[in-house]
This record gives sequence, structure tokens and C-alpha cells, in this order.
Amino acid sequence: MSLPSESGHVSVFDTYSYVRRLRDAGMNEEWAAIQAEQFVSVIENRLASKEDIAGLHDKLEITKVTLQKEMEANRLELKRDIAEIHARLESTKADLHKEIASTKADLHKEIASTKADLHKEIASTKADLHKEIESVRLELKRDIAEIHAKLESTRAETKRDLATVEANLKRDIKELEMTTLARMQEMIAPIKGEILVLKWMISLVIAVQIIPLLKGVLP
Repeated sequence: MSLPSESGHVSVFDTYSYVRRLRDAGMNEEWAAIQAEQFVSVIENRLASKEDIAGLHDKLEITKVTLQKEMEANRLELKRDIAEIHARLESTKADLHKEIASTKADLHKEIASTKADLHKEIASTKADLHKEIESVRLELKRDIAEIHAKLESTRAETKRDLATVEANLKRDIKELEMTTLARMQEMIAPIKGEILVLKWMISLVIAVQIIPLLKGVLP
């Protein structure tokens, strides 16, 4: 921005540089822009004297010092807040570590307890299974003994039945033999009679026909 000087020469006022210097000094950028605008306005209207400008510089210095003090206070407060946050974070971290350690210990205890309970349950189940297996084995042994006894009894009964059947068969065979022999004798008796008759008839034929022939042949 160009401004007329007291000698009539035109001087250039760098508003941006002025605002930047104020900002670097710690002033808020909006406030610095407002100050620059006011400063330019005063210079342009030539309403301010050197004393006013000096007073303005003094005010600016006072404002700068005040802002620096406020910035320092804010910095210290921010530092305290950050330190407090760090402390809280450390405390929270420590609490979390303790809680994690406690939870881990509780989990280990619970796992150990569960493991022990499982071992007990497995041992109890194993014992029950052994008892049940032994009971089944004894029951099977009794059943096998009963089956053997029944088999022996059945074999003895079968042997007796076979003996009875054999005796009955022998009796029936003997009776059949006797019956058959009697029937054969009954059948043979007429045949024997017929044979005797046949022999008698042959003898008679011989006597009637052959004897006279023999008499004629013999001297």
C-alpha cells in the first residue's frame, strides 16, 4: 500500500509484513489485521500525529507485552494440562496394567480350577466306566455260565432222547423183523404145500409112466 510522507514522497507500507510481525509477536492474526487496518486508516487520513503514533506504538508494545504474558500464561497452563493429562494417562495405564494383571491372574486361577474339575470329572467318569465294564463283564460271565449249563442240560436231554429213540427204533426194527418173518412164513407155508403136492404128482407120474418102461427094458 502506498502512503504519502511529510516530504511529499510516496512510501510503501507493507500491510502483510506488519500483520505477520504482529502475529509472530504472539498477537492473534485477526487482531493483527484489525490493528494494521486501523494503523493504515490513521496514516491515510493523517489524523494521527507523531505523538499519536508513538502512543500507538506504546499501546502496541503494551498489547504485545500483554499478549506475550497471556501467551506465556496460556503456554504454562497448557503445559500443566499436558502434564496432568500425561499423569492421568500414566495413572490410567498403571490401572490398566493392574487390571490386566488381575484379570490374567483370575483367568489363570479359573483355568486351573476348570482343569482340576475336568481332571476330577474324567477320573470319576473313568472309575464309573471301569465299574460298569466290570459289572457287564460279570453279567456276561454269568450269562455264559448259564448258557453252558443250558447247553449241558440240552445235550444230556438230547442224549437221553437219542437213546430213547434208538431203543424205540431197535424195538420197532425187531417187531418189523418178526412181523415180516411171520408174514413170510405165512406166505411160504402154502408154497411148501404146493411144492409137496408137486413132488407127489411128479412121483406119481414117474411111477405110472417110467416104471413100466423100466420093467420092459430090464430082464
